[in-house]
Amino acid sequence: MAVGRRALRWRRVSRRPSVTAVSAPPLPAGPDRPGTARPGTARPGAAPRGPALGVASLVVASLVVASLVVASLVVASLVVASLVGSGVTGSDTAPEPPAPAAVAGAVTTATEEATEGQLVPVAATVAVPSRARDAKALLHASISRVSAADLGVSWHRGCPVGPRALRAVSIDHVGFDGALHRGTVVVHRRVVGDVLVAFAAARATGFPIRQLVPVTAFGGSDARSMAADNTSGFNCRKATGSTRLSRHAWGDAVDVNPRENPHVLGGRTYPGNGAGFADRTPPRPGMLSARSALTRAFAAAGWRWGGRFAAPDYQHFSEIRAGEPASR
Repeated sequence: MAVGRRALRWRRVSRRPSVTAVSAPPLPAGPDRPGTARPGTARPGAAPRGPALGVASLVVASLVVASLVVASLVVASLVVASLVGSGVTGSDTAPEPPAPAAVAGAVTTATEEATEGQLVPVAATVAVPSRARDAKALLHASISRVSAADLGVSWHRGCPVGPRALRAVSIDHVGFDGALHRGTVVVHRRVVGDVLVAFAAARATGFPIRQLVPVTAFGGSDARSMAADNTSGFNCRKATGSTRLSRHAWGDAVDVNPRENPHVLGGRTYPGNGAGFADRTPPRPGMLSARSALTRAFAAAGWRWGGRFAAPDYQHFSEIRAGEPASR
């Protein structure tokens, strides 16, 4: 029986059919096979190949080149426009600077402004600044300390203020030639802001100033400074025709264009070469009046104008301070 069972088990096993792995033959390409295409035809969505791809690349490249050419032309035109606008023409000669009145930020002024001492009537001038910071920017001002050596003979021991209280204020101003010039006035540090705003008003309206030099350049002589038509500030000296100290000795007084704005005292004019300007009509360049922008700016800051004195001192401005003389 044992042999018979083994034989039966063998027979059951041997009845199982044998399986042999057979690889399926490749399906033919074409429409009968999904996802395939016939030779020479493009699959939907596939990139073109062969000559079509070359033509498309050439078209794209041509468009890119054309775009670059157009961009280059645009850039070139912008550069040319910029050069023309800035006045650069390729010449070796530098462009002429603009006239003082024709500057950025111009505003229209009244016609009567031309009678207030400007060189010529101006239709457009820069806006008159009302703050010291803006005035400093317009004038390109620099402010520096001074020493006794800087002041020279215009200061000595016993003067009401010392060098430490004074400042040298260097500014741009319009000259009688219509061009911008650089000058320096020495004043008390307390009034630097007032002086900046006033001279900025002169600069903005085209009011000319002959020169602006510390009186030490004239040996401290007020007479020599006035004769040179020099605008000045600090000078430790006596007032004209008096034994009292002038307000210039405190550094809070300024004389502007002495020749065009003389001091008329006792039938004489100071300086002598300003006699022709004792008669204030007609208005001429550099002459001050109550309507001048510089006069109004000083008045707004609390300064008095000598043109209102009993003995007119048309060149003189000084700060109004209680208990101190207004003498020049």
